[in-house]
Amino acid sequence: MKHLILLLIAALLLAGCWNYREIDNLAIALGLAVDKGEGDSYIVTVEIINLEGAGPESEFKPTTVQAQSDTIFGAIRRLITVTGKKLYWAHAKVVIISEEIAREGILPILDFVQRDAEIRSDVWLLVSKEETAAEILASTPLVESSISQQLSQILQHHAPEPKSIPEELWNFMQKLTAPGIAPVIATVGLVEQGEEKLTRIKGVAFFRRDKMVGWLDGKESLALSYLLNESISGLIVLRYEESGLTAQITYEVVGNKTEFQPFIKDDQITMGIVTNLQVILAEVANQKVDFSQPSVRSKLESDLAEHLEELMKRTIIKLQQYNSDAVGLGSVLRRRDPEAWKLVADDWPAVFGSLQTDIRVKPVIRASALVSKPIEMRD
Repeated sequence: MKHLILLLIAALLLAGCWNYREIDNLAIALGLAVDKGEGDSYIVTVEIINLEGAGPESEFKPTTVQAQSDTIFGAIRRLITVTGKKLYWAHAKVVIISEEIAREGILPILDFVQRDAEIRSDVWLLVSKEETAAEILASTPLVESSISQQLSQILQHHAPEPKSIPEELWNFMQKLTAPGIAPVIATVGLVEQGEEKLTRIKGVAFFRRDKMVGWLDGKESLALSYLLNESISGLIVLRYEESGLTAQITYEVVGNKTEFQPFIKDDQITMGIVTNLQVILAEVANQKVDFSQPSVRSKLESDLAEHLEELMKRTIIKLQQYNSDAVGLGSVLRRRDPEAWKLVADDWPAVFGSLQTDIRVKPVIRASALVSKPIEMRD
């Protein structure tokens, strides 16, 4: 962390003369949390970097500062009276939003971050599952020195354990303004470990326009990831039962591709969805299960297909209850059948709410899992 901050400061010092500012007059902001205050006011909490000590013994430590105002910009400007410095946002990693504000609408937050020339468009967005967003910035980082930096690292490397869908500012804005798709934001909460509270990113908040309308849990977020063709891997653990044998099977997804095909009959739209998965058997917790046999492999593949089909249907049904097309089926219809889209575009959220789907999952066990036999031990 110290080396990273030194690089950031070096970048400031070596920058050209345009917009030149003394580093002593700036406080580097790493993360922003926005909560609802009294009335229509906002409470902003910012994680900044503090330099403690002098010379070779100096150390950069993060701390949080907080202010309240009727506008987000006003609260941030008020922080100057707390820090004595203007906040520098070019290296901000995360923006955390409280559930209360997310449900009321996050347009004021988006307006601020879009207008501020220093905030990068690849900053991560998160919705807090705790009572406030500020609690997240007050939690304990495990690896990084800064909680904002740690959250950024988790979101950036989420693919092996995809229980959420990370969303950067630019991508959220793109979906917010695009026809036929609703945006989502990853959710973050706290778990207790001993006397410390640690962050846990799991699930997503889904939206209609700029207002949050519901949650998806970790499993439902995984299903949505496959439907969105996210480039992820992930593990799926299922119980195998056949011919008196039982075992916990761990599948690792190593490739996924979902294709869509709309069908229209008697003015009714049905969306055909086919997800092709390539998986390997990461672990079989019963060495008597001979997965080298074609019949066993077929059973393993059909079990996985049935499980994911049910999970995808459940996820889409939950989204339909809130008329939130986070899958982007409207954008599929718009591309595949522009004329049909024109007839339903103005009322798409309601049309999506009653849309029929036909979901098929086609997993294939590949690599060494096809030929490897169980380990046989001899006396």
